[in-house]
Amino acid sequence: MFLSFYTPTYKRPVQLARCQASVQAQTVPCQQLIVRDEVGIGVDGMFRAVPRHAAGLWGQYVHMLADDDVLAGPDVVAQVQAVAHHEQQPDVIIVRALKNGLLLPLEMQGPPILGQIDLGCVITRRDVWLQHVHDYGALGRYEGDYDHVSAMWRAGRRFVYAGILFEHGPASHGVPE
Repeated sequence: MFLSFYTPTYKRPVQLARCQASVQAQTVPCQQLIVRDEVGIGVDGMFRAVPRHAAGLWGQYVHMLADDDVLAGPDVVAQVQAVAHHEQQPDVIIVRALKNGLLLPLEMQGPPILGQIDLGCVITRRDVWLQHVHDYGALGRYEGDYDHVSAMWRAGRRFVYAGILFEHGPASHGVPE
């Protein structure tokens, strides 16, 4: 299995169904782990909970796909798989995400910048993801995804910027439907 999706969700069944359909439509088989927030722990709490579910992901790479996002097309995982092969399995692959009309990351080279990169832009090799999984909730804040990718950058992980439009969706900030 090339890619595992970690999908946190909170009271958004219609958006989650669209998200699931986009994963199921991929030309490359993928795993999707859906983690339901039944008690309303919020986005920062969701990031702190990621390490508890990490063992359930077994793809070569891991991507956090929010329940309000959909993959940009049925072949985007195949495109990323080709990049991973061509680049000799890099630690982190940065892809594009379209959020409310804004194409992220704003800067396609260099270190991640807070507010200019989205969790949907980061695909991480599983062994590296597991080594950095606690960085999601380390600071206990909404920007746990940024904290995670920044920690990997500071650790000297090898980033490859693919430029593939991977997903799109609204920036709904955890608001239920």
